[in-house]
Amino acid sequence: MAFGDFNEVLGPEDRSSGKLNQNGAHQFNDWLEMMEIMDNPLSGQTVAEKMRNMKKPIKMWHKQKFGDIDGKIVLFEEEINK
Repeated sequence: MAFGDFNEVLGPEDRSSGKLNQNGAHQFNDWLEMMEIMDNPLSGQTVAEKMRNMKKPIKMWHKQKFGDIDGKIVLFEEEINK
């Protein structure tokens, strides 16, 4: 099993705007087929819907695991500028 964000879509249903790069989608579908990778829709969700649904839990996990990264960056910048 593999997960990933390939920055390409399978079809217009995976794009919230509905706009589709036909050539890119065609090449991506060909590549998936060649690599014997298949999209496994969950409960009829599109790839874009799956990604949107995962955004909040991933952000929560990231904050719990790594803390306030933005705040840490500000502190590091202040240290550097001293």
